[in-house]
Amino acid sequence: MTPDRQSCAGAEAFEEKDFPGFAEAVVRENRVRGMACLGLTEIICGLECLSFCAAHLRLLSLAQSPFLAKVTAEQLCATELGRAQALNAAMLFLWIVSPFYEHGSATSPARKWWQWRRKLSARDKFNTACAVLLQVPIDRICREILEYVEDTFLDAETPRTGGSDTSYCAFEIHLASELHEHYGYRIDFWNAACPPDKNPLRAPLKIIYQLRKARRKAAGELVSNRSDEIISNALGNGSPRN
Repeated sequence: MTPDRQSCAGAEAFEEKDFPGFAEAVVRENRVRGMACLGLTEIICGLECLSFCAAHLRLLSLAQSPFLAKVTAEQLCATELGRAQALNAAMLFLWIVSPFYEHGSATSPARKWWQWRRKLSARDKFNTACAVLLQVPIDRICREILEYVEDTFLDAETPRTGGSDTSYCAFEIHLASELHEHYGYRIDFWNAACPPDKNPLRAPLKIIYQLRKARRKAAGELVSNRSDEIISNALGNGSPRN
């Protein structure tokens, strides 16, 4: 029996007790978690994207991306102005999570013309890939981006800013220290030669949050799933998850 079938079989008992949607939610959770373990790229409206990582989160936080907030596609696209702003925000989001993304250079193109040409080449590849979006409504693009973000934070116990509201260092430092201590990651943020599987800023957040949850459960802490909210809400005693 596959993991999805096992999860669905275990959830059907709850489904029969008037918790509609619980079985499907459990299957979805296990699919999201399992797919993250394969190391595959993800797809948003036909466009290839990398798995969301700490570097993406920092860049989009600095850009104040609306897709990190608790909003819906309908709210983002409620007006013509909103739709135009949502399109700009969506293209920036997709560029940052694109496999073609490259950091800009702090020096002028005249001083480092080869970097400038390489950057244009990367953006040109991204623009070509974006051709698949020409016929896609902006509300669908927003909906799939929000789903991509929601799936990333499926097992997170912290806000979408990466850490708690009160912090004494950047969340990347917490992350690097944690991955170095438990899994031997190098604390190396800037070395381009550092492979993604050893660079804490490039480690998929879906994997990191699952590892944290597994350690917490092994330590005897109470953990929960997003699907548990369906039962809690139905019983009228909703409580924070994780």
